[in-house]
Amino acid sequence: RLYRIRPGTKARTHTHAGQEITQILGGGFTDNTGHYGRGDFVKLGPKDKHQPKSDTGEDCICIVFTDGPQLLTGMLSPILNPFLSD
Repeated sequence: RLYRIRPGTKARTHTHAGQEITQILGGGFTDNTGHYGRGDFVKLGPKDKHQPKSDTGEDCICIVFTDGPQLLTGMLSPILNPFLSD
């Protein structure tokens, strides 16, 4: 998937049913694993829980490759996760 994420946007806290590999093309984001900017690759697995927040100042443009759906971890996750597709 190709994403264009507005500056300062925070994703919902989630984990993954499989691998998630992100290539940052522009801008950047921070999560509990670090800060990532243009040219960086981020690889996360099923045990990794994070909440990315895009940097301020410019859109974060990234390509995300997954082999399973994103799984939300909040209170409504048991209700919402069955509707998430990969």
